[in-house]
Amino acid sequence: MTNKKPTLSDFMRYKKQEREKYERMATISVSHVKKIKSHYSTKEIFYPEYKEAYDYIDELFPGKKIKNVSIFITNRKYLDQLGYSAVRGFFNRIEKVVVLPNTEDIKSTEKNSVWSSVVAKTTQDETIVHELLHYVSSMLPRPPTSNDMEEEFAYGYSVGYLKKKGYTDEEIIKNTFMPYLVSNLVDKKKIIREFLVKDGMSLDEFKMLSDKKQDEIIVKLSQRKDVYEKMIKEASVKGQKIIDIYSKKKNYKKDSDVESEYDFLDL
Repeated sequence: MTNKKPTLSDFMRYKKQEREKYERMATISVSHVKKIKSHYSTKEIFYPEYKEAYDYIDELFPGKKIKNVSIFITNRKYLDQLGYSAVRGFFNRIEKVVVLPNTEDIKSTEKNSVWSSVVAKTTQDETIVHELLHYVSSMLPRPPTSNDMEEEFAYGYSVGYLKKKGYTDEEIIKNTFMPYLVSNLVDKKKIIREFLVKDGMSLDEFKMLSDKKQDEIIVKLSQRKDVYEKMIKEASVKGQKIIDIYSKKKNYKKDSDVESEYDFLDL
């Protein structure tokens, strides 16, 4: 299987999709889930398939009946048609099910970009762990109220599973976290402004340009190696902070223990 590597434009599109995902999963995707369930290519799997993934979440958050959650694996092209071309999987908060594509390929619209090396390399079991953590958050008395909180929760609590598989911190950041970090946590506009100043253009001059010209400059600068390296460096620092915090987490016996962690990161 060959993965097509996404570019910075893909990440920006992904971030927009992620902002909308929190509300969309609870509304529009209900009808999508029903269509997916009835699609000829869809296979429903249960515990003990992917036993290690289920067991990890069950041990971390006992009492959530995680082993009762169904997983539907369906055709990648069909998910693309439904609007999930940049998604490796999702959890529906109303239907309480996980949906995964039968391949992890994600379309890329650009080639020969410095960002082509930034791509998540996750296996199905790792994606399942991530999505089952969304299930856990939906079962709490006070679930996360924003997509940012939701994703930080899922990425953070997946650290223990990834470490159990023998991944180093560097591998977790590069192969699992990096697209999320670049899309959601790095202040890309701030970095772009810093490089504009270094190149001799004042912020006032930049603001006087048309929106089209500003966009052209941002796209051009984003492809520069030094800009890319700055963004990756900042993303890696934030990724390491997540790992350091969550590497210390143990099993939680009370919902209040988890809720107290929702403001854990000031990223």
